[in-house]
Amino acid sequence: MKAKTGFEPVNPNSPGTGGKPAGEADYGNPGLFEALYGILFQPLPAIKKIVSAEPVSLAVFISFLASLMIFTPQIADRAVLYPDPAPVMLLAFLAAVANLLLLFIGALFFTLFARFLGGDSNYFGFFAAAGISQFVFFLYPVAVFISRLAGLPAYLGIFLRTVLLAWYYLLFLLSLRESQNFSSFRAVLTVVGTVAACAALVFLLGAGALALVFSL
Repeated sequence: MKAKTGFEPVNPNSPGTGGKPAGEADYGNPGLFEALYGILFQPLPAIKKIVSAEPVSLAVFISFLASLMIFTPQIADRAVLYPDPAPVMLLAFLAAVANLLLLFIGALFFTLFARFLGGDSNYFGFFAAAGISQFVFFLYPVAVFISRLAGLPAYLGIFLRTVLLAWYYLLFLLSLRESQNFSSFRAVLTVVGTVAACAALVFLLGAGALALVFSL
């Protein structure tokens, strides 16, 4: 069986693809540069195409590199100050793997909760759009370099990082809304509900573990 790259033509009626039912708009498959350019400058059309095409392999690649890009300034500083930047590089690699696992599992939880609010259960479309949206973090090393070159105060660097995070969370909500084919309000409700449910689950498991320990 031929491996799926994520940019093959999608049959909207194919079960399990997460494609749109017959009669709804088919946005086609974006190319690599179209997807990345669109995420930065035309996010809504780009996300619609990504959700339709489900380029999962590209999402994994971009998400992994985005995590590494966040650590690029620290790796550069370590290379200048110390002869061995390996510890920071290892930390960056582990963070990238953790980010991918969080994206895989988080997308599943968000999709399941969205189903209760009338969502389409389009896991792969949401995963692809949320993963490729992390391309905005490629701008983080650029922002750090500019802030250092211009001699900006440290709090402005924190502000730039906050802007990138806010930008990504907006793209995340758009990805959820378009992949589940429901309103922005339901997208926000899905995020809040999923986070609250996961927090409650962790609390209950922790409380149960503590109760078991003290009962021994």
